[in-house]
Amino acid sequence: MRPPWADDASPWDRIELAGVAFKGTVEVTGAALKRRIATHRSGGTNGERITDRGLEAVELTIELTAYEAEHVDQLDTIRDRLIPRTSPARGQRAAVSVQHPALAWAGIAQVYPVEVGLPKLDGQTLKVTIKVREHREPSAAAAVRRPTPAVQNAQVAACMAETFSRNPIPAPSASGATNPPNFTPAASFSR
Repeated sequence: MRPPWADDASPWDRIELAGVAFKGTVEVTGAALKRRIATHRSGGTNGERITDRGLEAVELTIELTAYEAEHVDQLDTIRDRLIPRTSPARGQRAAVSVQHPALAWAGIAQVYPVEVGLPKLDGQTLKVTIKVREHREPSAAAAVRRPTPAVQNAQVAACMAETFSRNPIPAPSASGATNPPNFTPAASFSR
Protein backbone atom coordinates (compact mmCIF):
# COMPACT_ATOMS: atom_id res chain seq x y z
CA MET A 1 0.00 0.00 0.00
CA ARG A 2 1.39 3.37 -1.00
CA PRO A 3 1.31 5.97 1.83
CA PRO A 4 -0.84 9.05 1.11
CA TRP A 5 2.06 11.48 1.78
CA ALA A 6 4.29 9.89 -0.92
CA ASP A 7 3.86 12.75 -3.41
CA ASP A 8 1.57 15.61 -4.38
CA ALA A 9 -0.25 13.67 -7.12
CA SER A 10 -1.21 10.91 -4.70
CA PRO A 11 -3.51 8.13 -5.89
CA TRP A 12 -5.40 8.70 -2.61
CA ASP A 13 -6.76 11.91 -4.15
CA ARG A 14 -8.18 10.08 -7.19
CA ILE A 15 -10.96 7.56 -7.71
CA GLU A 16 -12.35 5.54 -10.59
CA LEU A 17 -16.10 5.19 -10.16
CA ALA A 18 -18.43 3.50 -12.66
CA GLY A 19 -15.65 3.43 -15.24
CA VAL A 20 -14.92 7.18 -14.97
CA ALA A 21 -11.47 8.19 -13.70
CA PHE A 22 -12.35 11.34 -11.78
CA LYS A 23 -9.52 13.87 -12.06
CA GLY A 24 -10.67 16.18 -9.26
CA THR A 25 -10.05 15.27 -5.63
CA VAL A 26 -11.89 12.72 -3.55
CA GLU A 27 -12.42 11.86 0.09
CA VAL A 28 -13.76 8.42 1.03
CA THR A 29 -15.13 7.87 4.55
CA GLY A 30 -16.81 4.98 6.31
CA ALA A 31 -15.95 1.68 7.96
CA ALA A 32 -13.57 -0.75 6.27
CA LEU A 33 -15.08 -3.89 7.80
CA LYS A 34 -18.15 -4.38 9.97
CA ARG A 35 -19.39 -7.48 11.80
CA ARG A 36 -23.03 -8.50 11.90
CA ILE A 37 -23.63 -9.53 15.51
CA ALA A 38 -26.65 -10.50 17.56
CA THR A 39 -26.69 -9.99 21.31
CA HIS A 40 -28.67 -12.08 23.79
CA ARG A 41 -29.35 -11.16 27.41
CA SER A 42 -30.74 -13.44 30.06
CA GLY A 43 -33.09 -11.97 32.63
CA GLY A 44 -31.51 -11.29 36.01
CA THR A 45 -27.91 -11.57 34.81
CA ASN A 46 -25.20 -9.11 33.95
CA GLY A 47 -23.58 -9.08 30.52
CA GLU A 48 -24.72 -10.63 27.29
CA ARG A 49 -23.84 -13.34 24.80
CA ILE A 50 -22.66 -12.32 21.35
CA THR A 51 -23.36 -14.36 18.23
CA ASP A 52 -21.19 -13.50 15.23
CA ARG A 53 -23.20 -13.71 12.01
CA GLY A 54 -20.36 -12.85 9.60
CA LEU A 55 -19.46 -9.64 7.82
CA GLU A 56 -22.00 -6.99 6.99
CA ALA A 57 -21.85 -4.79 3.89
CA VAL A 58 -20.51 -1.36 4.87
CA GLU A 59 -21.92 2.01 3.91
CA LEU A 60 -19.48 4.55 2.52
CA THR A 61 -19.53 8.25 1.73
CA ILE A 62 -17.59 9.53 -1.28
CA GLU A 63 -17.09 13.28 -1.57
CA LEU A 64 -15.97 14.46 -5.02
CA THR A 65 -14.49 17.95 -5.41
CA ALA A 66 -14.37 19.56 -8.86
CA TYR A 67 -12.30 22.66 -9.53
CA GLU A 68 -12.12 22.69 -13.35
CA ALA A 69 -14.73 22.50 -16.14
CA GLU A 70 -13.48 19.00 -17.07
CA HIS A 71 -14.18 17.82 -13.52
CA VAL A 72 -17.74 19.18 -13.65
CA ASP A 73 -18.36 17.24 -16.89
CA GLN A 74 -17.04 14.11 -15.16
CA LEU A 75 -19.45 14.71 -12.25
CA ASP A 76 -22.35 14.77 -14.74
CA THR A 77 -21.19 11.48 -16.29
CA ILE A 78 -20.75 9.83 -12.88
CA ARG A 79 -24.23 10.99 -11.77
CA ASP A 80 -25.84 9.55 -14.91
CA ARG A 81 -24.02 6.21 -14.56
CA LEU A 82 -24.70 5.79 -10.85
CA ILE A 83 -28.41 6.58 -10.76
CA PRO A 84 -29.85 7.04 -14.25
CA ARG A 85 -33.12 8.92 -14.64
CA THR A 86 -34.51 6.29 -17.00
CA SER A 87 -36.09 3.31 -15.31
CA PRO A 88 -34.22 0.12 -16.24
CA ALA A 89 -36.01 -3.19 -16.60
CA ARG A 90 -36.61 -5.05 -13.36
CA GLY A 91 -33.45 -6.72 -12.07
CA GLN A 92 -31.11 -4.79 -14.37
CA ARG A 93 -29.77 -2.36 -11.76
CA ALA A 94 -26.27 -3.40 -10.91
CA ALA A 95 -23.36 -2.50 -8.72
CA VAL A 96 -20.58 -0.38 -10.23
CA SER A 97 -16.84 -0.87 -10.07
CA VAL A 98 -14.73 1.36 -7.86
CA GLN A 99 -10.97 1.79 -7.52
CA HIS A 100 -9.35 3.72 -4.68
CA PRO A 101 -6.40 2.75 -2.45
CA ALA A 102 -8.45 2.83 0.78
CA LEU A 103 -11.20 0.68 -0.73
CA ALA A 104 -8.65 -1.73 -2.20
CA TRP A 105 -7.15 -2.10 1.29
CA ALA A 106 -10.62 -3.01 2.61
CA GLY A 107 -11.19 -5.46 -0.28
CA ILE A 108 -14.02 -3.42 -1.80
CA ALA A 109 -14.16 -3.54 -5.59
CA GLN A 110 -17.87 -2.92 -6.23
CA VAL A 111 -20.42 -0.61 -4.67
CA TYR A 112 -24.15 -0.08 -5.07
CA PRO A 113 -25.09 3.62 -5.34
CA VAL A 114 -27.73 4.67 -2.83
CA GLU A 115 -27.77 8.46 -2.99
CA VAL A 116 -26.22 11.29 -5.01
CA GLY A 117 -26.39 14.59 -3.14
CA LEU A 118 -26.93 18.04 -4.57
CA PRO A 119 -23.79 19.92 -5.63
CA LYS A 120 -22.51 22.55 -3.18
CA LEU A 121 -20.46 25.53 -4.24
CA ASP A 122 -17.55 26.04 -1.84
CA GLY A 123 -15.55 29.06 -2.99
CA GLN A 124 -14.05 28.10 -6.35
CA THR A 125 -14.87 24.37 -6.02
CA LEU A 126 -17.99 22.27 -6.51
CA LYS A 127 -18.56 19.37 -4.07
CA VAL A 128 -20.87 16.39 -4.54
CA THR A 129 -21.48 13.77 -1.85
CA ILE A 130 -22.32 10.21 -2.93
CA LYS A 131 -23.52 7.49 -0.55
CA VAL A 132 -22.86 3.91 -1.58
CA ARG A 133 -23.10 0.45 -0.06
CA GLU A 134 -20.50 -2.26 -0.50
CA HIS A 135 -21.57 -4.99 -2.92
CA ARG A 136 -20.44 -8.61 -2.72
CA GLU A 137 -21.92 -11.60 -4.48
CA PRO A 138 -23.36 -14.14 -2.04
CA SER A 139 -20.89 -16.88 -1.19
CA ALA A 140 -21.61 -20.45 -2.20
CA ALA A 141 -21.45 -21.51 1.46
CA ALA A 142 -24.52 -19.39 2.21
CA ALA A 143 -26.73 -21.52 -0.04
CA VAL A 144 -28.99 -23.99 1.73
CA ARG A 145 -29.10 -27.45 0.22
CA ARG A 146 -32.30 -29.37 0.68
CA PRO A 147 -32.14 -33.14 0.86
CA THR A 148 -33.61 -35.04 -2.06
CA PRO A 149 -34.97 -38.57 -1.85
CA ALA A 150 -32.92 -41.38 -3.32
CA VAL A 151 -33.85 -42.37 -6.85
CA GLN A 152 -35.73 -45.67 -7.05
CA ASN A 153 -34.86 -47.65 -10.12
CA ALA A 154 -36.80 -50.56 -11.61
CA GLN A 155 -34.30 -53.18 -10.44
CA VAL A 156 -34.63 -52.19 -6.76
CA ALA A 157 -38.43 -52.02 -6.97
CA ALA A 158 -38.61 -55.49 -8.58
CA CYS A 159 -36.28 -56.96 -5.94
CA MET A 160 -38.44 -55.56 -3.12
CA ALA A 161 -41.64 -56.88 -4.72
CA GLU A 162 -40.08 -60.37 -4.98
CA THR A 163 -38.98 -60.29 -1.32
CA PHE A 164 -42.47 -59.40 -0.08
CA SER A 165 -44.12 -62.01 -2.32
CA ARG A 166 -41.94 -64.78 -0.80
CA ASN A 167 -42.42 -63.56 2.79
CA PRO A 168 -45.87 -62.00 3.05
CA ILE A 169 -46.74 -59.98 6.09
CA PRO A 170 -49.46 -61.87 7.98
CA ALA A 171 -52.81 -60.20 8.41
CA PRO A 172 -53.71 -59.18 11.95
CA SER A 173 -55.78 -61.66 13.95
CA ALA A 174 -59.49 -60.97 14.00
CA SER A 175 -59.90 -62.56 17.44
CA GLY A 176 -57.37 -60.25 19.02
CA ALA A 177 -55.07 -63.12 19.98
CA THR A 178 -51.49 -62.10 20.59
CA ASN A 179 -49.96 -65.37 19.42
CA PRO A 180 -50.15 -66.56 15.83
CA PRO A 181 -52.13 -69.80 15.39
CA ASN A 182 -49.06 -72.04 14.82
CA PHE A 183 -47.03 -70.56 17.66
CA THR A 184 -45.93 -72.79 20.54
CA PRO A 185 -44.23 -70.96 23.39
CA ALA A 186 -40.87 -72.33 24.49
CA ALA A 187 -40.76 -74.39 27.65
CA SER A 188 -39.90 -72.36 30.69
CA PHE A 189 -37.30 -73.51 33.12
CA SER A 190 -37.82 -72.98 36.80
CA ARG A 191 -35.36 -73.61 39.59
